[in-house]
Amino acid sequence: MLEQVTAAVRRQDELIEGAVDYDSAVSLAGQLENPMRLSLVIQAACQQVEPFRKLHNGTVQVSDCPPIYAPLLLAKALEKLLHNALKFHLVGCEPLVQVEVAEDLTRGIVIRVTDQGIGIEDKYRESVFSPLTRLHGPDQYPGPGLGLSICRALLKSIHGTVVFDNSGGPFGVSAVVRLPTADVGQAVFVG
Repeated sequence: MLEQVTAAVRRQDELIEGAVDYDSAVSLAGQLENPMRLSLVIQAACQQVEPFRKLHNGTVQVSDCPPIYAPLLLAKALEKLLHNALKFHLVGCEPLVQVEVAEDLTRGIVIRVTDQGIGIEDKYRESVFSPLTRLHGPDQYPGPGLGLSICRALLKSIHGTVVFDNSGGPFGVSAVVRLPTADVGQAVFVG
């Protein structure tokens, strides 16, 4: 019984922490800070998930970044995507996450976070961004179900978007982040 109470308290702590993160993300709308090189923003996100990456013996590969600047809030959003990509891996497989950055002349910057994990069925690809949405029990994959809603709120605050796309393989998923350039909406700046 003590184990059940301890597990419940741990889940409650995760929920409270997630709720505070979500509230902070929502309240940041319109508050852009000084931009940093995109490569450093992605590096900051990778550093935040490093303990989790080691825990799962995963690998995060990052492509070359164009010479652009982005708000540091992007690091927190990418951290949530990287965390999920590492967490939702196939049992017995070491997670592999790839981060690719490309410039789209008409739509800004595209950052694709691709994993080879358990994937997300098409019918759930939008609903998973709602707060407290979980597709699996907390015993199977712990967490309160706030990470993706926090990610989307943070990206919205810097005029960005995120959706899920097929990874092109039988497993996994790609999170596609789009950020407008300075000409379009001031989220990222060509340097």
